[in-house]
Amino acid sequence: MSDKRDNLVSASELSRQSGVTKQTISRKIKSRILQPVEYTASGRPLFDLDSSLKILDEQQSFDDDKSNQQLLLNKGGRPKSVVSDDEQSNTNQPNDDVIRFNRARADKAVYQAQLAKIEVDEKLKTVVSTESVRQQGAELGSVLLNALTNLPDRLSDELATLDDSREIHKLLTSEINMMIIDIRKQLGAVEIE
Repeated sequence: MSDKRDNLVSASELSRQSGVTKQTISRKIKSRILQPVEYTASGRPLFDLDSSLKILDEQQSFDDDKSNQQLLLNKGGRPKSVVSDDEQSNTNQPNDDVIRFNRARADKAVYQAQLAKIEVDEKLKTVVSTESVRQQGAELGSVLLNALTNLPDRLSDELATLDDSREIHKLLTSEINMMIIDIRKQLGAVEIE
């Protein structure tokens, strides 16, 4: 039991042992790539050194500053040891399952958080379903189509009698405004007295 306790390290110590910055460790914790296995009495997270180093080594290939990280020195002033891919796969095989499990668990938590946010947004009416948008769009299209196709029938006789362009403009503007009011009434957007 004490052997397990000896293998637990703080985020700062993990940073020193792995040769990556504290900011990188913090980012990995926030993105749930690194997860604490225990907490101190004061609430600080503790990490399993071996599995955390394995995760960081695998993640290192995705970091922009990979070559710089390999050159960083650990606390003892020695260069960080580089392990070949063959040695790594042979020595830490059981940890691969733990890493995959932790990643899967983190992905699941992120997915569940996203779903919860969508549900809250739907309840607060900050998001609407695509089906609702399609239905309202179809309704609006139908109302607009009816209003626009009836416009020539209503105005053709009156327009034929007018010669003054200002009178024609006034008549068209009046009809369009009445059509807008009628469409709003049909859609329930505005109550007109």
